[in-house]
Amino acid sequence: TIPGGGEIAAGVSESITSPVRGPSVEYETGLSLSYTQPLLKGAWKYAEQDYAVTIARYDSREFTLNQQKKILEKISGIRQQYWSLYEKARRRDIYIGEKTLNEKRLATERKRFAVGGGTQMDTLSAALELLKAEQNYLNAQYELSLAKKNIAADLSIATDTISLDTSVSVEVFDPPPAHEFIAMAERFDPQLKIYRTLREKLAFESEKLRNDKLPSVNLEASWSRTARDSLPLGAGSYLASSNLVKLIFSYSIPSKKKTIAEKLGAIDRKENRLEWEQYKRELAVRLSDLLEQWDKEKQDLLIAVKAEEIAAQLLEAARAGYAIGTVDNLSYLKAQNEYSRAAIERLEKEVVLKRIEILFDRVTGMALTKFGVTFQ
Repeated sequence: TIPGGGEIAAGVSESITSPVRGPSVEYETGLSLSYTQPLLKGAWKYAEQDYAVTIARYDSREFTLNQQKKILEKISGIRQQYWSLYEKARRRDIYIGEKTLNEKRLATERKRFAVGGGTQMDTLSAALELLKAEQNYLNAQYELSLAKKNIAADLSIATDTISLDTSVSVEVFDPPPAHEFIAMAERFDPQLKIYRTLREKLAFESEKLRNDKLPSVNLEASWSRTARDSLPLGAGSYLASSNLVKLIFSYSIPSKKKTIAEKLGAIDRKENRLEWEQYKRELAVRLSDLLEQWDKEKQDLLIAVKAEEIAAQLLEAARAGYAIGTVDNLSYLKAQNEYSRAAIERLEKEVVLKRIEILFDRVTGMALTKFGVTFQ
C-alpha cells in the first residue's frame, strides 16, 4: 500500500513441464504487475494509513501544547517561590535592622538610668521592644528556612546551595500597551490552540465519515507475461501477454453505527466551538483584570516608595534627637515602627508586581523565551 490508498502487487510464477519422450525439461515463467487506486471511498487523504497519520499529527500537536502548559506552570511556580523566598529574606533583613536599633536604644536607656538621666520604665520599655524585635527576627528566619526547603525540594538541590543577594534592588518592568498585550496572549495561549487543534481534528474525522458513505470506485491496471525456457526464470520464447485497465464500482448502504457516529461528531464539534468561545471570553476578562491590577499596584508602589523615604528621614531625625535628648523614648519608638512598616509595605508591593510580571510572562509565553525553552 502506498500513500493515497493505492496498492501495487507483483508476482512471479514458475511451472515445470517434463515431456514423456525427450531429454529436455521446459520451464514456464509468468510475470505479473498490478496497480489499484481508489478514486472515491478511502482515496487519497481518506485512505486508512493517510487518515491514521493525520490523526496522529493532531494528537501530537495537542500533546505538545499540553506539555507547554505543564512547563509554563512549573517555571511560573518556581519563579513564584523565588520571590516568596526573596520577600522572606528581605523581611528578615528589615527585622535585623529593627533589632539592632532596639539593642542600641536599650544600651542608651541603661546608661541614662545609671547616671540618673532616665527612668526604669524607659529601660524596661526598651528591653520589651528588643524582645519583640528578636521574636520578629526569629519568626522571619524560620519562614525563610521553610521557603528555602520548599524551593530546594522542587529544584532537587541541597538547601545550603541556595544563595540570595537581597542587596540587589527589584526591577519593575512595564507591560506593552493593552491591545498589544492582549493580542500577544491570544496568539500564544496553548489552550486556545488546543481548542483549534481539536476542532480541526473533529472536522477531519467528520470528513472521513462522509467519505466512508461514498461508493467505492477503484481503478485497476495490470500487466502480465508468460514465457517458456529450458532454464528456470528464463526469458525464453514468448507465450502470452496481457495489459488490462478496469474501473470497478461498488456501493454498500451505510450502517446505522456510522450514521450515529456522524451525529455524535456534529455534537462534539458544537461543544468544542462553545467551549472555545467561552474560554476566549474568560481569557479576555482575565487579561483585562491583570492590566488593571498592574496599574493599581504600580501606583501603590510609587506611594510606598515615597512613604519609605519619608519614614527613613523621620527615623534619622528621631535618632539624632533621641541622642541629644530632644526626642523622647516613645517618639523614637514610633519612628522605628513607622519605618519598619513602610519598608515592609514597599517590599510587599515590589513582590506583588513581580508576581504579576510572572503572570504576564506566562500568558504571553515570554517565560519560555526567557528560560530558553523551545519546542520542535
